[in-house]
Amino acid sequence: MKRNIRMNSLWLPLLTCCLLATGCSHFIQRTTGNVLADHVVKNGIPSLMGSNIDTLAYATSEADAALFETFTAVGSRTEKVSVAMYLLAGFYWANQAYEHERHYLRAMYTGNAAEAQDERIAERNAWKEAALRWVLSYEYMQRGFGKIGETCPRLRTESDQLLFLFGLLGGVESLIASVSSMHQVTVPMDAAVKSAQAANCLDNDKWWGLPQAIQGAIWTTVPGSAPKGGDGWQAMAQSIEIGNRSGMHLGYVLQATMADNANKTELVRSSLNGFVDARRQHPVPENLRLMDSISAGMIQIISDRIWLQATGHRTPVGGLGSFPETGEEPRIDPSLEQLVP
Repeated sequence: MKRNIRMNSLWLPLLTCCLLATGCSHFIQRTTGNVLADHVVKNGIPSLMGSNIDTLAYATSEADAALFETFTAVGSRTEKVSVAMYLLAGFYWANQAYEHERHYLRAMYTGNAAEAQDERIAERNAWKEAALRWVLSYEYMQRGFGKIGETCPRLRTESDQLLFLFGLLGGVESLIASVSSMHQVTVPMDAAVKSAQAANCLDNDKWWGLPQAIQGAIWTTVPGSAPKGGDGWQAMAQSIEIGNRSGMHLGYVLQATMADNANKTELVRSSLNGFVDARRQHPVPENLRLMDSISAGMIQIISDRIWLQATGHRTPVGGLGSFPETGEEPRIDPSLEQLVP
């Protein structure tokens, strides 16, 4: 009799687990997702930040973003880690867009209209993919830290502050990518302006002047977004000085990009030269090599754009910071530009 009682006491919890199998499974999956997300925030992201192979970080994030979505579906708190995953995954597709742009410029130089048109379409489709990921980074930032607006969220740790900064970058980049994709992705039109306002929630000196650089980039792009007395170009110049002190040079990228959009040729060239000199004089800390690698890649495309338009080939190896000979103006046929907008 006692043996039967003991057997019943063993089978009862097993039977209960079987009856609640789905619930148990969700609990295990949710807990696993929470543990994994916490591990990536505390250990994985710092490891990626120290890598100087940006393409590896992009590919890893492109793959892992989908994995974390499966944990989000069962209730895991993966919002914060998803901010970083989707930001870097967006850069994966931005790289594809930049490569298609290079091929487009080469085709335009050689007068191959059909190839140029095909590459332009592929470029815009790649920007669509980048925009989809960057807007998710921005949205996950708001899910993890709350809606950005008049008040600042509680950013308890350095990891929180970094991920919040990543989300702001996602908001800005998503708008730029959406425009480049011919508006194939719907992005909140106030994302950039709100990101500029929320940048005030971060310590500008601590975060390499990047919050101020974001504000400056938005003020020069979105009419009426600057506060009274605010000057976007001056803000970016100040952010560069702060970044140089800590070996972070992303401010040059934003300055060069905005100058390129505004057809400020001399400022574009001085930004590229400044970036090259700053990397030599103010080396990046080892724990921030990924940001430096991202910056170098974006500076490279701006340089390649100049060289391809003038000579039909990319920046010569080791030639970043140099420019085509004086008199080598862009040789793209204006009629082709009208044919392949």
